[in-house]
Amino acid sequence: MKRILIDDPNKNDVYYAGGNMKKTYFVIVFLIFGFLVLFLIYCQPKEVTSSKVYMEQERWDKAIEQLEEAAQLYPNDAEVYFLLGKAYAHQGRREKMNEMFNKSLSISPKFEQKIKAIREKQ
Repeated sequence: MKRILIDDPNKNDVYYAGGNMKKTYFVIVFLIFGFLVLFLIYCQPKEVTSSKVYMEQERWDKAIEQLEEAAQLYPNDAEVYFLLGKAYAHQGRREKMNEMFNKSLSISPKFEQKIKAIREKQ
């Protein structure tokens, strides 16, 4: 790396311009890696995304179809089973709702409060 000696007449200082290229490269790589990690953490399976759209449209059969496919592909995803339980609740299928909610809770307590609220409404 080439450094240039600069004399600053206003401050009576002499310093080197050019900076540290390795440090700049490291920062850029770190930022790219950070964005990639965030993207992968918050990225959802397409089946889950589709099911949420169907749920907004109150097309419960289609939502359940997508979520059952997601459950086969991602059997350890608590959100899939939570959403399945929610869809079954809207169809009045209480037994299936409880089965899916229990499965979701066995994987993670993340949706515990939401599950409790839905169960109280049923």
